[in-house]
Amino acid sequence: ERAIGTRFQNNYQLSIQVLPCPVGFVVDNKESPSCECQPLLAGYSTSCNISDQIIRRSGNIWIGYYVTNDTTALGIIDQCPYDYCTNESRVPVTDFDSQCAYNRQNVLCGQCKDGLSMTFGTSQCAKCSHYYLLTVIPFALMGVALVAMLFLLNLTVTDGNLNGIIFY
Repeated sequence: ERAIGTRFQNNYQLSIQVLPCPVGFVVDNKESPSCECQPLLAGYSTSCNISDQIIRRSGNIWIGYYVTNDTTALGIIDQCPYDYCTNESRVPVTDFDSQCAYNRQNVLCGQCKDGLSMTFGTSQCAKCSHYYLLTVIPFALMGVALVAMLFLLNLTVTDGNLNGIIFY
């Protein structure tokens, strides 16, 4: 932040406070400060617009920020994990989570939003339910069927073809 002030003839004072550029932008000229796209973004087919604070991206890249040692840094990954990011090209610098798909958030869209968790067999985040307990029923039935088949066919684990299948 910088403060620029000037005095007028009638003892009026005008103070202007220059705010820092948002994440993804840097000051390009110290004498007449304006925010421009960070040079780091140049190699990733991106463009920036400070007036609406949008970074445009192309492809499956993730753009966001992370905080280390009280310093906010811009991060770019050229391959967002499969099914984690949307195809939306406009990423607001005030909401980097908007590029995350299926209720995901945070760095690389690697976390579910609060109150949600990963669903069984997918990479999507959804509200937790107890329906997953129903998956126990088919596994229990298959276990009983396997034991019944062993008894009906008079198979033992210690000899024959079943031994080769199990211990191979």
